Amino acid sequence: ITVCVEETSFLVHRRVLEESSDYFRAMFECDMMESRQSEVQLHDFRAEIFETVLDFLYTSEFCLDYGNLEEVLEMANFLQVLPLLDHIAGLVDEKNCVTLFIMADKYSISKVTDVTGKILSENYHRYLQSKELSRLTKEQRERVRQKRYHHKPVVAAVNAHYVHYPEPGLRQFHSYDDKNDAWSRFTRLPNTASRRGFGVAVLDNYLFVVGGHAKPRDYPRQFHSTGTKLGALQNQTVCYNTLTDTWFNTAPIQQARAYFGLVPCGDFIYAIAGFQYDDPIHSVERYDPRDNSWVFVRNVPEGRTCYEPAVTCMGDIYVNCEIKDSDTFWLHKYSPASNTWTAISELPTNRWRHCMAAVQDTVYILG
Repeated sequence: ITVCVEETSFLVHRRVLEESSDYFRAMFECDMMESRQSEVQLHDFRAEIFETVLDFLYTSEFCLDYGNLEEVLEMANFLQVLPLLDHIAGLVDEKNCVTLFIMADKYSISKVTDVTGKILSENYHRYLQSKELSRLTKEQRERVRQKRYHHKPVVAAVNAHYVHYPEPGLRQFHSYDDKNDAWSRFTRLPNTASRRGFGVAVLDNYLFVVGGHAKPRDYPRQFHSTGTKLGALQNQTVCYNTLTDTWFNTAPIQQARAYFGLVPCGDFIYAIAGFQYDDPIHSVERYDPRDNSWVFVRNVPEGRTCYEPAVTCMGDIYVNCEIKDSDTFWLHKYSPASNTWTAISELPTNRWRHCMAAVQDTVYILG
């Protein structure tokens, strides 16, 4: 059969087209006029592109040429040349996946967008920091980010304090299976990570472990007036990629701290106050995954000692603060949009070393 594209005619075996192209197979099998003719016209495509597709049908060889790749994808998708689309999907790697995602998404080619989207979502923060994701539209970036949440949500827990004083707690993270009412280990902290007093937060389904105290017997010890021996304060941040089961280092927090609030809010993570050994600190830092950096924001008001739980509720951050020289505890709110602190309400009962949770528009303090 002769396939005419622009001014060029290609003599092609009908069987090759039937076996490789759903478009031609449907044309030949149904009672269309073209099925009874020896010549088929293809409009709105360049002859050079059809020749590239035809070469693949006969040789099963194809090399990425970014100069005409988008046109090849468009034609392969239109003609439903599934073997070629599978082949291109097999050529996706971490270097070309953004380009191929953009091209394939334009024509809704799921065979390619599924593969490219998987690589982008599994390495979302790395691509975010490289600025490669800026080539995507806001809607495309959000779709890639949402792919990180396609797995079943679970409750995860880790001991950041003691099991038997003064030994550090277990370094294992466990997840809860509500169907079988059972806990199972899914990862453990790297040996270089802090031993206790660290903060834990999840952003974009990455698990961040920040600050805390090092292992006393492996690091210099500090002796204080209380007689407490602790490992050195740490400012390091380690991150666990839940999709690839890997740990890696990210930017260290600027002020080392332990027993502090670490909470995601919007596109950022906030480290709220905490302690340097026995001394409370008031600084607040914000982590931006887009440039892998921590910056200081508004301090906790003077005269407040913040204890480690913190929660996000309705776009604001809530912490429990002890008021100096008053023997009272107040719930305080930090508003990222205005970078301001507000005292909300005095707690009816003084609490520390407690838990906090937010459900819809309500903040709960427990224990």
